[in-house]
This record gives sequence, structure tokens and C-alpha cells, in this order.
Amino acid sequence: MNLFKNVKNIALVAVTLGAGVAFTTSSASATTTASSSSSSSIFSGVSSTSSQASGNTSATFSVKAGDGNDNDGNPSTGDGLKLTSAPSFGFGQISVGQIMNNNSNKGVAATSISNPLTVEDYRGAVSTTDAQSSRDWNVQASMSDFKDQTNSNDKSISATIGGVSASGATLSNTTIGTSNTPILASNANETDGTKAVTANVTSATLNFNTATSNSPIANHSYQSTIVWTLQNTAAQN
Repeated sequence: MNLFKNVKNIALVAVTLGAGVAFTTSSASATTTASSSSSSSIFSGVSSTSSQASGNTSATFSVKAGDGNDNDGNPSTGDGLKLTSAPSFGFGQISVGQIMNNNSNKGVAATSISNPLTVEDYRGAVSTTDAQSSRDWNVQASMSDFKDQTNSNDKSISATIGGVSASGATLSNTTIGTSNTPILASNANETDGTKAVTANVTSATLNFNTATSNSPIANHSYQSTIVWTLQNTAAQN
């Protein structure tokens, strides 16, 4: 059966993309429906008296949250919000006197700082129909006491990291202690669900709690663990 009638010099090609397709000519129109499981289209009653015809198809895609690399091991809230980098601090060699006198209450400046503090927010922009009015988040940090790495049975030393400064982003707080404290937050570093924000940490100071610091042992090394926690606070609105 010939489904095309009175067609003159017309070439119509249907591309199946999972959506309805509508073709128009100067004197007639035809509509098809297609699904992802179908690769054929049927047009009936298409005709034209002109020497030219044109048609429209569609191209579609859907968006998912994330950066396309969801299994890279970085801490993530699972919806496109990810902590991809956090700094480590080195304070070099510190004398017993500096620890017990807290370097005349000025602390000890960091000799090395590796890695920036970076948050990727690829949850997607907020829709007009979305109940959430923002893409809020924050990064909190806390640190343990410094443990003796030379002899694990020796006592720990209590300290905080203060005077933290950074470029490229605004910090919420400049001190890291034993309690979780917001260090970087969306209210000063809006990502809109479509980009990353990076704080390049440039300086920090180690401040010893003389009252609770136990006698430091010369030629021993001490290490603290800093825990960085990313929170999707938009989910709490």
C-alpha cells in the first residue's frame, strides 16, 4: 500500500528520538509518534504542490546531579555535592619552650600548607517548582589532640589551629579546634548548584593550650587528625 500520495519532489526523513515529530509542508502536515523502542515512522496523507518541503524533529536529554565521576572516592552527600580537597598543615620543628610558653602567646606559624579547600556543587540549579529556595551547604572542621608518633604510649599535646586565612573564597571561621566549626559555607560562597568553590589556604598558626599540654618530649614527632565534614544544609530548610 502506498502511504505517500501526490508527493512531488519531497524528501522527508524521520529521526526517532523518543518524542513526537511534526512535519509541515506548504499544503499539508503529518504527525508521528515514536518511542525509544521504535525505529519506524508512518506518514499518511502527506502532499505538496510546491517543489520544496521542510520538517522538524527534536533532540532530547535529561540531567542528573553530579560531575560525571561519582566513584572517585571523595566525600559526597550523594546528590552532586562533593568535598574534593582539604588542606594539611606542617609546623616544622617546635621547641619545648615554644610549646610550654605558646611562643609568647603568638603561636607558631605554619611552614607548609598543602591542598586547597574545595567544594564541588553540581546538584543543579533550583527549579521554579523546587521546594528548596537555595543550594545551601557548609564544611565543618575539627581536630584531635597531637599524638606522639614516636611512642604511642606517651601523652598527647593539646592545640588548635588559628589565624587561618585564604584567597579565592571567604572563610566562615579562622580557627579549628576539637569541636566541629563551620569553615566554609554557601552563604558567602554561593555555587548555585552549578560550579565549584575553592579556598586557597595561605597561612595558619598553631596555638598550644599550655594548661592542658603535657610535657613534650624532645626528638619525638606529634600528629593531629583534622576531620572535614561536608553538610548539605539545603536539605534541612
